[in-house]
Amino acid sequence: MLMAILTRDRQQEIDQKIEQIKLDYGISYPEDNLLKIPEALGIQVHSVALPDIDGKKVKGVIKWPEQGSNGQTAMIYLNESLSETTRAFTLAHELGHFILHPNEEKLRIDLFDYSQDTEESQKETEANYFAASLLVPKEKLFKLIELTKSLDAIAEYFGVSRPVIETRIKWIQTNQ
Repeated sequence: MLMAILTRDRQQEIDQKIEQIKLDYGISYPEDNLLKIPEALGIQVHSVALPDIDGKKVKGVIKWPEQGSNGQTAMIYLNESLSETTRAFTLAHELGHFILHPNEEKLRIDLFDYSQDTEESQKETEANYFAASLLVPKEKLFKLIELTKSLDAIAEYFGVSRPVIETRIKWIQTNQ
């Protein structure tokens, strides 16, 4: 699966947005429960049965409030059939869309072919980078790599899959 390329500058912009969340709300993962982040941002999160669309499993959906609506909050819906690791990544991915691509659409369902080099592919890659960076902070990752070479143990510590750890390491290496 090909993904859009993120420039070093765009990676740094995304990393700064994650740092700003930590500064503004005093919340960081994995020290704090991941659900505290959307709560602080005023986003409701629900686990629901989401249908397959065109034979593809819908993992998550984000719904922004209508323009000018009073009191409405953004909503993230996570497929209740997901594993805990996939659910965590999907939540972080949808948070990435909320932070990086605010109010671009009223409803966003990700059923995208990443192999195409389009603006949509770029947005998905940015949301994936946000999710991996939020869930696997670089400094903590380096400390764990010093303690153990087991990527499976590191993935378990962060509550993500091994491919997320592998991709995070690749992104860090390309950003240095």
